Amino acid sequence: FSSICYPETVFRIYIINCPTAFPLAWKAIRPWCDPETSHKIQVLSKDAGGKMRERLGFDLDAMG
Repeated sequence: FSSICYPETVFRIYIINCPTAFPLAWKAIRPWCDPETSHKIQVLSKDAGGKMRERLGFDLDAMG
């Protein structure tokens, strides 16, 4: 129902400071996901603040 009424509600999902096993699990799961969905999910484990500053234009350290 929600995919019919709200097809594009999420622009991007950032997973920050996840456990070390998660990126490996994501690499295994990603091929089975819809390409549009898997492109929207970004796993940031190293230098998350710098990558978010590059991509979004704001600093995570200033928010906390």
